[in-house]
Amino acid sequence: QLCFFSVLSSPSRFRVLRVLRDRFGTNPIRGRIDCVWNFRLTQSNAELIASVIALMAMGFLHLRRHRLEKGDSGTALSFSRLLSICFWVRAFCDYRKILKNGLHSLQFNEALDLFTHMVKSRPLPDIVDFTTLLTTIAKMKRFDVVINLCEHLKTMGVSHDLYTCNLLMNCFCQSSQPYSASSFLGKMMKLGFEPDIVTFTSLINGFCLGNRIDDAISMVDQMLAMGITPDVVMYTTIIECLCKNRLVDDALSLFNQMESNGIKPDVVTYTTLVNGLCNSGRWSDAATLLNDMMRRNINPDVIT
Repeated sequence: QLCFFSVLSSPSRFRVLRVLRDRFGTNPIRGRIDCVWNFRLTQSNAELIASVIALMAMGFLHLRRHRLEKGDSGTALSFSRLLSICFWVRAFCDYRKILKNGLHSLQFNEALDLFTHMVKSRPLPDIVDFTTLLTTIAKMKRFDVVINLCEHLKTMGVSHDLYTCNLLMNCFCQSSQPYSASSFLGKMMKLGFEPDIVTFTSLINGFCLGNRIDDAISMVDQMLAMGITPDVVMYTTIIECLCKNRLVDDALSLFNQMESNGIKPDVVTYTTLVNGLCNSGRWSDAATLLNDMMRRNINPDVIT
């Protein structure tokens, strides 16, 4: 069973050793574990694996001999402690092996089973491993599930990192919860995480999905105030939202603001504006914009 220990990175193996040291307490086998612990930095991976396997074997033998000397066959209580460690290590290695091999073929129910497996394993996985799985679930468009699982991790004492916060932000926005997303932005900053371009992109997408255009434009202003430059995708998202709401003049104004901020429009930006002008019956303005586009050597595509 402990052959699965080989899939762990060195830091993870040290975490398993730490669990072993804590679990044995004052037991004499603790001294042998300490020997491996103290010299772990000088050992190769193969030596470290062999040492842990040897420690487990010695632990079984020691407890067995200790029970026999007391006249007790000792099969249940003494071995249960060691077996629990074996299962912890096996579970820890199993989920790491799955994460290492990739999650592209994972089904939703399998992802939930893996999450349950991970929260029961010891040592407890770190937030990076959990976020890898949560990202896979988010790609299945099960945003509500990701939000609930993140809340569960919080109750377990697993702290979020910036990547997890951005993932949560995107899930709030994609599940049409812009108010929750705005509230979470404040909580995120109180935790010491500065929002980045990914954070604001999710927020602006969420506001545009909910037709909260003023809030989306306000986010752009907040970004600029924080020294974060919006990219062409972000501007185009808002321009598209403005055009869909027949606010073409506002879209043209934002287009000009984008250029004044040094962001060059691409074929998608131009096509979005041309479409908005055409839908508003402003054919002459659309033709002018198309000529401007071609003058800048931005070739129109079939959608344009």
